[in-house]
Amino acid sequence: MTNYSHKLRDVSQRLGSCINRARPYFEAVRNSKKCQMETQQAAMEYKRSVNQ
Repeated sequence: MTNYSHKLRDVSQRLGSCINRARPYFEAVRNSKKCQMETQQAAMEYKRSVNQ
């Protein structure tokens, strides 16, 4: 178990800066998907209200 925790700590130290640099991209992708879903929902609600 301790061997695994040492390996995990070494990998996290090696990749720490990469993760911090990539984080804004993945947050932007997540926000983009959320906005797309909200836009689709608003479009469907608009279509329902116009058709009635």
